[in-house]
Amino acid sequence: SDDALRRASELVCDTFEVASHWGSLRSTQGYLREAREAYLQAYRQNPKGKAFLRSALSMEKIHSKDEELYQLVLEVYEEEPELPDRQRIAVNFAMGKALDDLGEHEGAFEHFIQGNELKKSLLNYDEQNRQLLWGEIRNTFNADFFEQYAGVGCVSARPIFVIGTPRSGTTLM
Repeated sequence: SDDALRRASELVCDTFEVASHWGSLRSTQGYLREAREAYLQAYRQNPKGKAFLRSALSMEKIHSKDEELYQLVLEVYEEEPELPDRQRIAVNFAMGKALDDLGEHEGAFEHFIQGNELKKSLLNYDEQNRQLLWGEIRNTFNADFFEQYAGVGCVSARPIFVIGTPRSGTTLM
């Protein structure tokens, strides 16, 4: 995949997409400094991609407020009220990570709370409907259900291996 991404960057002139994928690849390979630089490059090429800053921060600890990355996050945070919600979420999490690295845990926690509150406000989650759903599941798959279907299915003691893409729902099939 290294060669494929290098070739892609030659073909498409180092777009932020290629830089982002390069950062992701280098991160999984353990080259965190290279990954951090790639995420920063992606951000510089696409300043609307505030999540790239968050990704860059997750690669290494911030040790000083004088570091370029901290200054960049601080500068972006200062424009935070004008940003769309999804970008504000990324900026708050980035700021929280930076402050946490610097040992300013109370300030970090405030940013994590703000980011999480914004994220929650964008979710379409209804606790009452969720409780109703779980109640229906409990009522449907009760002891009588399992008694009715006892002995149905494969009787082999061999293990079943489910092969698929993580988080794709393949284990539900």
